[in-house]
Formats: sequence, structure tokens, C-alpha cells
Amino acid sequence: MPDVPARSLTLPRIRISPETLVAVATVYFALACNSRFWSRFAASSGSGGTRTAIAVFAALVLVAGIHALLLLPFSSRHLLKPALAVLFAANAVAIHSIETFGVYVDASMIRNVLQTDAAEATELVSWGLARYLLLYAIVPGVVLLRIELVSAPLPRAVRRRALFLACAVAALGVAGLISFKEMSSFFRNDREARYLITPGNYVVSLVSVGLAEGRAAANERTPIGTDASLGSTWRSGERPMLLVLVVGETARAESFSLNGYGRETNPRLRAVPGLINFSDVSACGTSTAVSLPCMFSPFGRTSPKAKRAREFESLLDVVRRAGLEVTWLDNNSGCKGVCDGVESAIVGRGDWAPSCSTDECFDEVLLAGVDAKIGSGRSALLVLHQKGSHGPAYYRRYPSAFERFTPSCRSDDFADCTRDEIRNAYDNSILYTDHVLAEVIERLDAASGGVDTAMLYVSDHGESLGENGIYLHGLPYSMAPSAQTRVPMIFWASPQFAARLPMRLGELARAASSRHHSHDNLFHSVLGALDVRTEIYDARLDVFATGQHSVEPGTSLASAARHPDDGGITTNAR
Repeated sequence: MPDVPARSLTLPRIRISPETLVAVATVYFALACNSRFWSRFAASSGSGGTRTAIAVFAALVLVAGIHALLLLPFSSRHLLKPALAVLFAANAVAIHSIETFGVYVDASMIRNVLQTDAAEATELVSWGLARYLLLYAIVPGVVLLRIELVSAPLPRAVRRRALFLACAVAALGVAGLISFKEMSSFFRNDREARYLITPGNYVVSLVSVGLAEGRAAANERTPIGTDASLGSTWRSGERPMLLVLVVGETARAESFSLNGYGRETNPRLRAVPGLINFSDVSACGTSTAVSLPCMFSPFGRTSPKAKRAREFESLLDVVRRAGLEVTWLDNNSGCKGVCDGVESAIVGRGDWAPSCSTDECFDEVLLAGVDAKIGSGRSALLVLHQKGSHGPAYYRRYPSAFERFTPSCRSDDFADCTRDEIRNAYDNSILYTDHVLAEVIERLDAASGGVDTAMLYVSDHGESLGENGIYLHGLPYSMAPSAQTRVPMIFWASPQFAARLPMRLGELARAASSRHHSHDNLFHSVLGALDVRTEIYDARLDVFATGQHSVEPGTSLASAARHPDDGGITTNAR
């Protein structure tokens, strides 16, 4: 009996033109990669019927057409398939983030991704992500491998692409006319929905961030506070002064028991005599990459210059210029340009090993820097940048001794845990932050016999823990919940340091509990606490000055006090 050849299981090869592949890919992107966007759009377009169907179809043509225009420059036989392979992989990550954590892929999110470190990135690798990679990267990638692009002579290829471009523009125009009413109403009422359209969301945002970073890298940082000097409280023979500024990571105000949270997450800080808690503080941004440059700049969050904060020197440069020692110690993913030009170090193994686990250092590693700075006997500003409560692996942020709230999520993949388990792990990380801050204060208090000491703590942004289906942080500020924008801030000072402040601690405590504050205060408050005089200092934004503004909760202080670079009036009132 003759042998019957086995039927091949391989996919047949598909021979098509680059323009056809662009058209197919853009329809695939529009239909398969944007379910969250389409559910939002359909819900806003009415209760159904012909008009809704027409609007959805026209919007589909618009989304596909826009992506066709983005892909057309890569439609050569040698570029198109590699470009699509990259987009497939990036789509999987973007869609996983949108559907799992409820994030929006805007420029600030892309900047945060680009500036994260390897350890943080690996925490996002999970079986949940693997499923998305299989569905949105590997499956279409296998199909892409079976496609053979048919080249054409250059004149014919140019004519064909010109025709394709004309058809795409015409389709966009017709679809825009048909759905103008629905699309304009939708994006007017839901402005952030455009950050759900994949892959256009991250492609456009990546270009935007690249251009901004390119401008910043091409230019020297603009000096600020060039007239900085020490004020009258600095006299010859004065005792040295040490201010420790602790920058928290991903701590939200509503999870601090000092702010009324039902769980006792701040047992040690609550027991500290003279501790001042600022109960209503808003952040500059919802991600580290946005908040850090903003909070260390003199420009308030609503100032146009806040978005370009990295193009200017920071608070640290002004303090150093006045003659004080400035050091930045980092247990996170870097200072985002804030500490450029001053002494800085990212803590690692070696001398820091006793506080390090096998894969990262707990925040107690920073305490060695406090001891060293106290021992130096020199006046200084020491900044400690915590790992804090950075997710999703909250359980990695604290030693096992702080596993108080159980059961806690012990996975990097939220899909493996209940919302209560996620919250328990997060609260344990806050409990550990309470311990670290109390240890800093204990060291400063013990040294206060020979050094005037103080600690100011404020987190960079908050965190969502499943409220309304949203996790982590990084939402556009205009729509971010208070869990991401309200942050804890506390202050402690030795009696000698407090005596140098213009405001009595009792008055400061009353202001801290009754007034709204924000990251806008940080720049001017640190200058005020250290008595650094400069024209860029604004006493109205200094929490330690008697003339600070009182504004309604939720109002940015930048809107109540114009900054010098925006044409405002400055004061050096002490």
C-alpha cells in the first residue's frame, strides 16, 4: 500500500502587499485591542438603535484610520513586519495594564515606565501578563510569520501608497462627519478616554515624552535661586542643623491611622511627643516621575512650568548654593533628575547588606545615612527616598516581623489575591513605614544635644487598592481618585530646631489640622525651615511662616499665590 504523506500542520503562507497588511493590522488593532474603549463609547452613544450602530461604526473607521496613518511610514517590505511585532508585544502589556489595573496610558504613565528600574519591572511580570502576551503578541505574531510581503517596483509602490493615503484620509473625513456629534460629545465629557485607544495611546505618548526629554537633555538646567544665602538665624558658632527630608513612595493619606484610618497603621508615630500631622495634603502628580520634579521645584502644580520642572534646577541646588551640605540617598528607582549636581547614592549591597533581603533593600537601610550625617557634625539637608509601598508586590516592601494584617497578598499578580488580601499587604507596608520614620526621629532626638534636628516626611503620590476597579497609581490627575492624590505629611523637630522657626509648634499643629496643603508648599517650607534667603522664596507657601495662605481644601496653593517666574510678587518675610 503506498505511503500517504502526512498532512502538514503548518499555516499556509500568505502573500499580500504591505498596504493590505497595514489595512488588516489597523482593523485588528481597532477591533481586538480596544474593548475597554468601545464599552465606554457605546455606553455614551445612547441606548442602541440604528443611530448608535452608525456612530460606533464611524468611530471604528476613525480609530482604524488613525492607526493606518501611524503605520504607513513603516509600510516598506523590510520595516513593516518588525514594527508590527514590536506593537503586538507592546499592545499585550498596555492592554493588560488597562484591563487589570484600570490605568490610562498617557505621557506621564509612559515616563514612569521608562524611568522604572529592573526590580520594579520584574514585579509586573506575572501569569496574568503571560496570558495577554499569548493572546495579543504570540498568536498574531505566529500569523505574521506566515505572511510574505509582495514588493512592487518603486513607481508602482509610490502610487499605491499615495492612493492608500488618500483613501485613509477620505475615510477619516467621512467617518468624522458622520459621527462628529457623538465623538465630540464623548471626548468632551470623557477627555481621558483617548488614553485607552491602543496602540495609539502609547505611540503618541512615547513620541511626546521623547521630544520633552530630548529638549531637557539638549539644554543646561536653568539656574534658580542664584542669590541664595543663609539668613539671620545662622550666627557664628551656631550649633549645626540637620533637616532630614523623607520622600515617601506610594503612601496614601487615607491608610494612615493618624488621618483617621480604622486600622492602627501608625502606632509608633502616634506615640512620638510633639509630632505634627498634616491632615489634608494633595500631591503634585500621581506618579513618581511627575511628582518628584514638581515637588522640588518652586512652580506650583498648576503652573505651566511645572511640566518642565526637569529643565530647571531644584530645591537641592538652592540649598547647596546657600552653603549647606546636601545629600540624596535613594532606595528607589532614582531621583528623576532632582538630585543632579548634588551628592547622591542609590543604596545597594555591600555596606548596606544587613538591611537587605535577597532581592532588595528594606527602607531601614537608609538609617545608616542618618547616623553618618549626624556624626559629621555639619549643617545639612539629607533627603531619603523610600521604597515605601510601591506595588504591586507590597509584601516585598516589609520584613516578616511586620506581617500584622493577615491574610496578605503574597503574589505579584493581583489576580491571585482578594481585594482584602491586597489591602492587608499594603497596610503592612504602611506599618513598616511608620517604624522607619519613628527610627529616624529616635536617632535625631538622641542627637539633639549637639545638633538641631528635624524631620519632614511627605509621600510622592497615593495608591488605588481596588476602589471602582482601579489599582496602583498613575491615572491622569483630572480624573484620579483622592486615594492617588491625597498623601500623608508629618513633621517633627527638636526643641532647639523648633526655636529657630518663626511659627510656634502649637500654632503649626493647628494649621496642619485645619488648612489644606500640597506639594506646592515643600520648596518654600524647606527653605524657610533652613532659613535660606532668596528672591524665589515665597513666605505665603511656607508652612512654617506666620503669613502662609489659608485656602479651601482641594484648591491648589499655586492658584492662591502667584510664583515669581509667573510674574508674581515675592517676599522674604521670615
